[in-house]
Amino acid sequence: MKNETEKDSAVYLNSWIKGFNEGYNFIFKAASFAQKASNFVLGQQLMEQE
Repeated sequence: MKNETEKDSAVYLNSWIKGFNEGYNFIFKAASFAQKASNFVLGQQLMEQE
């Protein structure tokens, strides 16, 4: 299990490194996607509360 977790972590970190090497707009795109996901989740929670 530990080796699998380490491998997954390395793949994840390498994807961020690749993105930064392609340009700093990568971080803004990631932040935009995170905001959209957050808005979706919060919207779903509000709908469930009504």
